[in-house]
Amino acid sequence: GRRDLRDALAEAREESRRARLLAEIAATIDLDDVLQRTLAVAVEHEAVDAAMLSIHQADDEPLVATVGMTAEEASRQPVATSPPGGARAVRISYRYGPEDEGILREAGTELIQGGVAVPVGEGEGSPLGTLAVFWRSQDRGPEEGEVLRLEQLAATCAPAVRNAQRFREARELADVDALTGLHNRRFFHETLARET
Repeated sequence: GRRDLRDALAEAREESRRARLLAEIAATIDLDDVLQRTLAVAVEHEAVDAAMLSIHQADDEPLVATVGMTAEEASRQPVATSPPGGARAVRISYRYGPEDEGILREAGTELIQGGVAVPVGEGEGSPLGTLAVFWRSQDRGPEEGEVLRLEQLAATCAPAVRNAQRFREARELADVDALTGLHNRRFFHETLARET
């Protein structure tokens, strides 16, 4: 009886803490903050070693944010685009050749052995990007509960990402003169104040 009650209370506290972290994602309209808060929640699971969030941008390279991985590791990940064919989740498994293994081990960390990626989207329509988590342990695979938590995180961060993207676009439009394409006076004064 007491042990069950203690376990239930601990589980309720953990769920409450997780709900608070998810709510904090939408508490900002700065795109970089939204991405960093999302990644912080993604790597919270003890078996997750790294995470990557890749967001599509109009006519640009995707915006990629990572935690727990080097730039070299991030550049090698196949998750810069959304999972194909409307897939719910994509499991990633790695095998390294001897030459790659030597180069990657020089970074001083264990190699990424696997991961799982889910699309970041708001219901129907094309996804905004991809959220992926990675692990460095060889004898591990994604658990169903882990995939569900990742999907919940992707669904929670999608509206926050969309709002932050719109705010950034509006801000850029407000800083540039539509006729000349040059930055306006307000942008000049804000930049001058920030730099001094």
